[in-house]
Amino acid sequence: MRGGCLIPVIGLFCPRLVMIFLLLFTHWFERTFETVIIPIIGFVIMPYTTLGYLWGAINTNNNIHGEWLLVVIIAFLLDLGSSGYVARSRS
Repeated sequence: MRGGCLIPVIGLFCPRLVMIFLLLFTHWFERTFETVIIPIIGFVIMPYTTLGYLWGAINTNNNIHGEWLLVVIIAFLLDLGSSGYVARSRS
């Protein structure tokens, strides 16, 4: 077994760790983002969205549409839920 599902599963629980792993061992960030600012902001504020966009951009040659856009939207909702923004806005 090669453990191909291990990285996405770890990404659900600690996305920043996966981002560091991908930054150190792949060239995905260089291929996807033109500047360093966007991945840094994504690391700090929206890690799930950054990973979802990275995953979609790598698989579609930086042209996110269809199901990959749905992945980015779901990742954005995960970021909102994990930051507690939704719970605070209801109070």
